[in-house]
Amino acid sequence: MLLSLKQHCKRLQRNIYNIRKINEILLGGTFANMRVKSHLRELLEQGFEVAVVKDATAAPKHPEWGYAYTAALINYAFLARAVLTTDEAVKAIERGQR
Repeated sequence: MLLSLKQHCKRLQRNIYNIRKINEILLGGTFANMRVKSHLRELLEQGFEVAVVKDATAAPKHPEWGYAYTAALINYAFLARAVLTTDEAVKAIERGQR
């Protein structure tokens, strides 16, 4: 059976949760205002708690409409459990905290 990328990602997410009991995700990546936000929403819909690492994301600047990164950060603040810097995320991991 051939799965679409979205179906494969959903199956992988369920397997991660069911096998390893992982329910918290640190998220970063390129195209903050589209790809990262899309993954954030998908992970939230799958029941994961998601923190976005804001300095591990990037977004383009439109010559007329401005910097998409600013819009992405506003969306993250509404959606994610936390919006962290890389240093904050590393310290939280080292402390074993969420």
